[in-house]
Amino acid sequence: MRADNVSGSRPTGFQSPHLSYIFHAELNQLTGIAAILTYPLDVDVVEAEEQELKEEAELAAAEGS
Repeated sequence: MRADNVSGSRPTGFQSPHLSYIFHAELNQLTGIAAILTYPLDVDVVEAEEQELKEEAELAAAEGS
């Protein structure tokens, strides 16, 4: 018998599933789903920014000539 069990209290080694662990597992899953759902939007934003940079570089090259 363990010394912490002498008083008749619940053993300290016993743990039910910790709610924080469950919460974080669900949060990670939802974060992954959100990333998948927003990915195409992110690609569109990146492509628009790349197009703007390309146009700015072409304009700068035309002004420098």
